[in-house]
Amino acid sequence: MADLPADVPSDIDAQVAAGIPATPTVVRGLINSVRMVLRDYSQLNRLTAGVEHSDKSIGLALLRTVSAWNDALPPVGVYTVSNFPYKGLLIDGALGYLLQSLWFLAERNELRYTDGQVSVSVSDRKQLQGAFTRMIAEFKQQMRTQKLSENLRGAMTGSGVGSDYALINENSWIDGLDG
Repeated sequence: MADLPADVPSDIDAQVAAGIPATPTVVRGLINSVRMVLRDYSQLNRLTAGVEHSDKSIGLALLRTVSAWNDALPPVGVYTVSNFPYKGLLIDGALGYLLQSLWFLAERNELRYTDGQVSVSVSDRKQLQGAFTRMIAEFKQQMRTQKLSENLRGAMTGSGVGSDYALINENSWIDGLDG
């Protein structure tokens, strides 16, 4: 798989593709974990030379995962790659985004050939689409559950995202309306 464009910083350990501050050892460990789950090692890739995903690609997938968390509602916990507290969720999200990247590549390079009664399609895009769709959907569901949990935990300590219902319950003036 080709590397990212030249304008993406090459020092992935220090900048995680887009300049997000990160601890190099944490990022390296996450990249290794993602690679381990994918079994993306040159000695195991019989049909490709080397690894399928570069460290930059994996770093960008990690960054996209953290960005998805930070952009999702409710706005609890803003993190970077190096301080994201849910490593399993981070790895699962990165896997989904890496599979989505492979799907984009398969879409772009799909080849269909027909000769008489024989049709050949050189693409696994439908399998990739199903896989990345499931992975990202699972990631987003886990993310919603975790964010809800954080928000409820914060509600007990006063650091959660508030609701208009709190105004009704906290104002004593409403008690006098019944007469």
